[in-house]
Amino acid sequence: APLVPPKYTFGFMASRWGWEGRQYMEDIMNKFRTDKYPIDGIICDFEWFTDESDYSFQPPGTPNYQDFGFNWKTFSQPKEQLAAYKRNNFRVGGIRKPRLGNTELLAMAKNNGWILGNGESAGGFPPDWAGAYAKERNLDFANPAVR
Repeated sequence: APLVPPKYTFGFMASRWGWEGRQYMEDIMNKFRTDKYPIDGIICDFEWFTDESDYSFQPPGTPNYQDFGFNWKTFSQPKEQLAAYKRNNFRVGGIRKPRLGNTELLAMAKNNGWILGNGESAGGFPPDWAGAYAKERNLDFANPAVR
């Protein structure tokens, strides 16, 4: 095993919330290269797996939310795209919050005792629990069965 992480992890990675689609994402990557900005990777927020933000979801979630998979708008051909990006020295990271949004998956997780009772604080310190979001949708990773 290496003593340090791979070299690219110490480089610049562009992260954003709002990748509109595959073409937009690739245009931005190409712009970094053509304008000679050093870049080693991009990081996608929820747009890599869904095209719907879950911030406003209530505890039961919503039936059609996709918690797992790829968003066809940004990753219409995930295997081919990721291989092509890697060939061009772009690594790709995806942000995935530790919560669920799909009604069926939430019901299963709740029935198994895998959900934390609180939400995510609304920022600031001390935490603003009154304004919390994602209530009763966060997975309890302290539970070995969840991991």
